[in-house]
Amino acid sequence: MPLKKETASKPDIRDCFLYHAWDDRRVAAKELHDLLAAAGVKVWLTEKDLGLGLPMMRAIDKGLATSKIGLVLVTPALLALLRKDRTKIRS
Repeated sequence: MPLKKETASKPDIRDCFLYHAWDDRRVAAKELHDLLAAAGVKVWLTEKDLGLGLPMMRAIDKGLATSKIGLVLVTPALLALLRKDRTKIRS
C-alpha cells in the first residue's frame, strides 16, 4: 500500500518522528519539518505535536510509537549535547 494512502487511513500514524536538540527547534528542525511536510511527509515534531499541559515524555513515547521511522537531525548542537551527556555518565 502506498505510504500516503496508509497514513491517510490512520490519522495518528506519522511517516517519521523528527528528533532534534532543543537548540535546533526554531531553525534547523523547523526548516527540515517544513521541507518534509511540503513533500507530503507526515512528521511528528515536538513543537507542533506536543500539546500544552501534556507530559512531554508520554507525548514523545506516543509520537515514536505512532511513527514509521525515527529521523535524527544531527547538528553541532546535538553533538555538543551528546558530549555533555557522555561526560556526565563518566563522572
